[in-house]
Amino acid sequence: RVPKVGSILALGAANPVMHFSAMAGTTFTRSAAVPDLAHALSISTIGLQVFAIIPLMVLTVALAISLVDRLQKESALLDELFEQAPQAVVLTDPDNRVLRVNSEFTRVFGYNPQEAIGRRLEGLIVPDEARDEFHKHTELVATRGQRVDAEGVRQRKDGSILHTSIIRLPVALPGGQSVLYAIFRDITERKRAEEELRRSEAYLAEGQRLAHTGSWAYNPSGFFDHWSQEMFHIYGFDPAKGAPNLAEYLGTAHPEDREFIAGTIEEMVAQGVGCDIRKRILRLGGEVRILRCV
Repeated sequence: RVPKVGSILALGAANPVMHFSAMAGTTFTRSAAVPDLAHALSISTIGLQVFAIIPLMVLTVALAISLVDRLQKESALLDELFEQAPQAVVLTDPDNRVLRVNSEFTRVFGYNPQEAIGRRLEGLIVPDEARDEFHKHTELVATRGQRVDAEGVRQRKDGSILHTSIIRLPVALPGGQSVLYAIFRDITERKRAEEELRRSEAYLAEGQRLAHTGSWAYNPSGFFDHWSQEMFHIYGFDPAKGAPNLAEYLGTAHPEDREFIAGTIEEMVAQGVGCDIRKRILRLGGEVRILRCV
């Protein structure tokens, strides 16, 4: 900023120096003719006008140039942030026509800016089965001004389907104009892992049911972090009420085994050791069952 201010001051000082020099170089010649001073101006008046107006003009122009330069830098920074965003980003008008996309959008969905701009977003990346959900989100964002956080399926240029997390929100621009800002993140691998986990849990639950084997995970705070479906069946607890606490669990033990079972659990927690024991439990109605706990 120092060089800019210095140049502004130097330029402003040059104007009055120039005018002083011109005035100093002026010569006068005596004349017998009576001058017509009807349209004459005082030199002092001209000098004041020059000294006041010219520097102000120079300063105004310099400030305007500085402001434009600052706005250009801020615009360039925003452009770079938009372009280098780690998620796929797209700007649309309220009618869902694409105004701009970033490079990650091109990488994820396969459309370059020339192919995307001017087209409706639903025609680019929304499969037929997701159209109703897409238009519902658009209604919330464009009409009600609400932010939408959701997950849904989207479609690449080659027709392949991917799962995405979606953020859509309205952005107000100067002059009352508004645009819709959308962010997409590919979560296909996460959804695939979740599906594999659900499938594995289903296989485990079915295996435990067939083998009449249950499993649990105990938290030293007095609660069970995990209590399998087959455990509910074995002990007779209501699945709708969730896993029992330690007191409820010990309450099912045969009175003659209760102290032994409590001591075994305490030893497992304190020493981090396993166990292989047989115990008796009392189900509702007084039925006795013998279990092996490993």
